[in-house]
Amino acid sequence: MRMNNGIIIRYEPQIENGVLYIFDLNNEKVYKGNYNGYILLKAIQSDQLEEYKQRINAISDKELVKKMDVFVKFLTEKEVLVVGG
Repeated sequence: MRMNNGIIIRYEPQIENGVLYIFDLNNEKVYKGNYNGYILLKAIQSDQLEEYKQRINAISDKELVKKMDVFVKFLTEKEVLVVGG
């Protein structure tokens, strides 16, 4: 899994207790997320997604795992993330 070309992420910790902005330059869209989404996308960028998933599973936060799965599905549908490659 990787981020699509033309995607820029920016995390602003001082806005609304922390906001992730995902800029899709291809479709001229902006999506919002939170700190956990930022950490997830940084893990994808640095090719450490599996290690990130293991850390989440290690702390047994099933709700966080579910939210991250929904977030990844949403970003895949919006073509922010590309599966494979």
